[in-house]
Amino acid sequence: MVVVLLLQVGAAPIASLDDSNDSRMDAPSSNQVETYSLYLAQGNNLSTVLPTSGGQLEASALDTNVEFSTNDLLQPLQVVGSKRQTSDGSSQYYVQLNVFLKAEGPQNSAVTWTFSIISSGSTVASGEHDAEACSGGFGTQCDFDHETVDIFLNGGGDSFTAPESGELILRIRAEMSGCGDGFFDDCEAKVAFNQISGDSRSSLLDISTNAVSDTIFYVQRPGDEFIDGSVNDWYPNDIIDDREMQFSFDVKSAFGRKDIESVELRLRYTETNEIILQKDLEPVSQKIEWTTEGLFGRHKWTYQSGLDSGEYEAELRVTDVQSNVFVITHDTLSMHEFGVSLKHSEERSVEYIAPGAITPVPLQLIHRGDATLSMNVDLQLLTTLGSDWLVEFDSPGGYSMNSGGTILSPVMTITAPLDLSDAPSEIRIRAIGEAEVGGVFESVSDTLELDLEKLQVYQPPVVSV
Repeated sequence: MVVVLLLQVGAAPIASLDDSNDSRMDAPSSNQVETYSLYLAQGNNLSTVLPTSGGQLEASALDTNVEFSTNDLLQPLQVVGSKRQTSDGSSQYYVQLNVFLKAEGPQNSAVTWTFSIISSGSTVASGEHDAEACSGGFGTQCDFDHETVDIFLNGGGDSFTAPESGELILRIRAEMSGCGDGFFDDCEAKVAFNQISGDSRSSLLDISTNAVSDTIFYVQRPGDEFIDGSVNDWYPNDIIDDREMQFSFDVKSAFGRKDIESVELRLRYTETNEIILQKDLEPVSQKIEWTTEGLFGRHKWTYQSGLDSGEYEAELRVTDVQSNVFVITHDTLSMHEFGVSLKHSEERSVEYIAPGAITPVPLQLIHRGDATLSMNVDLQLLTTLGSDWLVEFDSPGGYSMNSGGTILSPVMTITAPLDLSDAPSEIRIRAIGEAEVGGVFESVSDTLELDLEKLQVYQPPVVSV
């Protein structure tokens, strides 16, 4: 037995000493941008879903505003314009509208179509299209023409943001000239939308954005909440309970649940690109559920012992109804080659002491790092005790751990004095592991805190006169 007489015991300073606290990080976000087609659909709705019923619909835009709008956005939506270089070397940014239009009037009549995108009551983009009107007559029919129109962002910016709970509105208006007052000289200007008859194309507004950019994704320990953040430090040969990962997610689309087709979870080893976890996330009672915004829940998974040390990447792959795949990448997970863990072998957080009694404290020491790495571990009591306390560890030269996955059961014995009036309320024990990694000596540590409770201690009676 090694005996430690404690006047004041503390750990000697060691470079790179780390108590292996979990790394808690902010939620990742995705800056990926894809093209969304917002279909001009029945109900004058701008929808990400291709219309499949209701047939062709038409609306008159002559001297009046025809508006199509999204539902209230469930998240802020940043729309990024496509870039075009002008003849003077400056840049313009625009979004593209594909739309079926028809303007009909007498010979030499003309139409000016005006297109506006409105957010929060303000026009954020505008464009025009001029054309000659179709001159129909007896036996002649004017058809809808498919037009492509660039709608330029106002103010010279390259993007705009539609706020949460707001709508994105497309406004179309037509004005015509050369229209007479006679019965056969009347003009009309119409927009066709929904299911276009005899054509596979649709009236739609193309925007570049990321509707799922506010998705929350954390790798955590079981029982953690979103407020706890992510855990990025893991060990290949930890005990099985500490090898369980909790993937917590709140997948949210600005366009709502109907915009999301599927969500897939992946975990891969970055050095070889090997995928070690691939899981389609679907509703599970009390665990995963669809919400108005998307998919919410938690998935738990325990990795096998002996994983390669190094960096791992966790990601959510969100596929929308238009087959866009957005990748939400988590901060890098580190599978450390070198780590030590110190626990109470009976999973207690309290030890009991009595005056003059000997208390054995059973411990569990775990080499949780790489299976090919050996290390030596020393145990130290960090708590300052008086000279009448006696502490013993059961190995005089520390503990040799030959490989990751090794578990030892040290015992620390505390002999308490008769007078426990100055006994601390808790004690702190530190395990310090040292090993040579790539020709360099490195140190890691873990600290165990235990509450102390006194037994068989009686307070003298108090006499009141």
